[in-house]
Amino acid sequence: MEWSWRGEFSPASRAEYQSIKQQLESEKIPPRAPGEPTRSFHELGPQEQSEFTKKRLTEYCKRAYRKVTDITFVLE
Repeated sequence: MEWSWRGEFSPASRAEYQSIKQQLESEKIPPRAPGEPTRSFHELGPQEQSEFTKKRLTEYCKRAYRKVTDITFVLE
């Protein structure tokens, strides 16, 4: 029986991902509620960090590659 594997991944390279992450680390994140101080990327929890990183990477891929994911099929 033949099987196929479908992989979806970001078209951005590892270097581009690291660059985006460094940008986020140098920026100030807006507060959750008005009147609170701004936060740095390191003060965020792991879930919030991944959300901000994914959002920025998605925006970058839309501009640079005009798509968000690459899809690959492997047949064996």
